[in-house]
Amino acid sequence: RLVINSQLIANWNEMAFSASDRVTGVVRSKNPLVFRDGAILRFTEEIQIDTYNYQIERSTYAYRYQQETGYYFMYERDPLRARREDGTLREDHPELHLHVTNDAPRYMTHKTSFEEVFRFIVSCFYP
Repeated sequence: RLVINSQLIANWNEMAFSASDRVTGVVRSKNPLVFRDGAILRFTEEIQIDTYNYQIERSTYAYRYQQETGYYFMYERDPLRARREDGTLREDHPELHLHVTNDAPRYMTHKTSFEEVFRFIVSCFYP
């Protein structure tokens, strides 16, 4: 509803869900969501539903907003690449990080969600 109610994206039906079982699945954009100014939002989330308290956990995600000028930012949760083969944490690749216009550096950030990122985009670029 958040995307539909914003009236900023005409192709909101490009969002897809595929379930692995009753409590796990992937939510993603089949094609980029296109804003009225031509900017795009691509995203993917691997989710698990806690059936005891009905909370959604996003084990991995990527939300990439890009303007036609090439400017972009991407919030990413990438636990596999955050660790070396021996299990130690990598300093150059935090599990929760933000890219801004380049792959590096990766800025450490907080857990986020599609809703939070979408609201951030709307408040910053479509007031």
